[in-house]
Amino acid sequence: MSHDVRWQIALTPREWRAAQDPLGRRGREWVWTGGDEPALLRVGRGGAVARAALLCEDRREPAEAAIALLHRLDREAGRRGTVELLLPGHLTGVADVFRDHGFHDAARFELSVRPIAQRTQRLQLAERSLEGTVWPAVQ
Repeated sequence: MSHDVRWQIALTPREWRAAQDPLGRRGREWVWTGGDEPALLRVGRGGAVARAALLCEDRREPAEAAIALLHRLDREAGRRGTVELLLPGHLTGVADVFRDHGFHDAARFELSVRPIAQRTQRLQLAERSLEGTVWPAVQ
């Protein structure tokens, strides 16, 4: 089944494996609920480098909470490592907060979306109701 799904969404085998566990074995996620809108911080560690992504509203509070958590993770690890943070371009206020705390812009990039071709008939079959039909599952 996974080959069929991978083919449908046009990913290479390497891209598919990376999408299954994008943070790696040592990755963790946190949800901050201290404001009106929640924020998500995803952190993956690879040696002395932590790679993080923050998804939130463009406000100071979630950025401050993320910075405090990243500092706490460094203390728990017993060393000060490098943090590479990925922020969407529209979070200019959040980026300013990180700059105020000693972070600096390392790179800017644009993400392109790959067009995906799918067969219409296969999608239409997948949307049909199967009420009353029992399919045995073999694992």
